[in-house]
Amino acid sequence: MGRNGLGGSGRGTPSVKSTGHGRILVVAASPINRIVISRMVERVYLKAIAVAPEAALDALATKSPALVIVDGGGHGDLDGLMSSIISQRQAQAKDLPRIVLIIEPSQQESLSYEGVVDAVVAKPITPEALQPVVERLTRDAI
Repeated sequence: MGRNGLGGSGRGTPSVKSTGHGRILVVAASPINRIVISRMVERVYLKAIAVAPEAALDALATKSPALVIVDGGGHGDLDGLMSSIISQRQAQAKDLPRIVLIIEPSQQESLSYEGVVDAVVAKPITPEALQPVVERLTRDAI
């Protein structure tokens, strides 16, 4: 159980929060998934900004998140977002957020975002699976 009885590892990520880059962008087509994933992120003391895939590019440009969590969930509407991130990473390798992709286990074999995605988490998504990945990537991002 973490600090204040909220769960998580209790370690937090003070180095990310102290730089002001503790924002995590959560992109999911399902409003329920946006809420669930955001709550998991908040349990490790980070600020989650949840958006639909249609609003993701704008949020990526205006919010400057340290990490982007993309719920792949078999939705083709995320291809545009991933293509844009690939283009940005090729154009400038600095100051871009880390990317976590959440996918169905059946999608692991056909993953086409190698070199862009920093971590892949298979569904069903649980705090035990997601929180250590978020903590590691936000700690490594600085």
